[in-house]
Amino acid sequence: MHQHELFAGGLKSLNQYATNTTAVDCKGKEVCELIETFAQHMVMHLADEIDTLWVLDCCGKVYQDPEAEAGKQDKTAVPPMALGLCDKTFEGGNNWHLESSTG
Repeated sequence: MHQHELFAGGLKSLNQYATNTTAVDCKGKEVCELIETFAQHMVMHLADEIDTLWVLDCCGKVYQDPEAEAGKQDKTAVPPMALGLCDKTFEGGNNWHLESSTG
């Protein structure tokens, strides 16, 4: 719980900024500054949680079901997307769903 306290306030501030700021008024520098206030603590917390999550019996199913479903889909698009391997900055990188449905 102590680790949560270290980043909860910063995460709340980021959420408030995202919720209350219009796209026109949103400034990347401000977003980065907000993230930097809690990023180090959150990264440490997430790294520390890996061992805890691996020993929980309940977590295996959480990963197995989506992994099995992704394995049934277009092998060139969906599994990489399920693993978060989509580069949306690459030309056409955000159109993967269109390519897989026409191929």
